[in-house]
Amino acid sequence: MTAQKKYESAQQRFYAASTESDQHTKAEVQMGLAVTEWDAKQPELALSHYRSAVMERKAWANPQWTVALYGTAVSATIRSIQHENDIRARASGPSR
Repeated sequence: MTAQKKYESAQQRFYAASTESDQHTKAEVQMGLAVTEWDAKQPELALSHYRSAVMERKAWANPQWTVALYGTAVSATIRSIQHENDIRARASGPSR
């Protein structure tokens, strides 16, 4: 239960920052939400926010960039989300 409260608190902070108009801030908010949602076992929400973050800022798809700026734990979570996203993209077939 304590972990859930921490995720909710973090998500509230990200949502509060989501009003920023700066593209990099928007992308960071989206990825922050993705990471907290993934850790809270909410994969659908996490994948949606991950995709939004990568669309806003391609650097989020670069593991070297994420580990340098956010550390190994956050980078590992992002890689897990990215892996799941890739699996689902392959399963859905080529886009037309």
